[in-house]
Amino acid sequence: MLWIKRLGLPVVVLALLWWPAALAGHLGERYHMVDGLDVYLGIAPVDQVKDHPGELPKGENLHHILVALFDRSTGQRVDEALVEGRVSALGLVGRKREMGATKIAGAVSYCNYFALVAGQTFELSFSIRLPGQPAVIRTTFVHQHRH
Repeated sequence: MLWIKRLGLPVVVLALLWWPAALAGHLGERYHMVDGLDVYLGIAPVDQVKDHPGELPKGENLHHILVALFDRSTGQRVDEALVEGRVSALGLVGRKREMGATKIAGAVSYCNYFALVAGQTFELSFSIRLPGQPAVIRTTFVHQHRH
């Protein structure tokens, strides 16, 4: 609490007012450019996923989370990455899972299933490791789940 006293009440109040406004600017984003990649996010309730390979899981509030990756310089889809996803309610640790490379409609995307509860705001964080690249690429989407 000493740092609050040093900053002063007006600075702390300003920061608290700015944070929700800054967060709101990122709500609903479905596309990021990061480290030479175009990253697209898709979210669908499990009961709306059709023609998906394998058996669909059952459970409360389950959603199919999908990321599609494209090399920014060539426009080619990235189909040999290792992707991990973490979905967490804002401010919590959440759950991390491997995003399996899955061919849907002839194209590879990376997906898994996560629970999303209506009315909550979630951070969807992805760690992407490209073949032959030692560095991990990270990106985080903020999603206000409405239904």
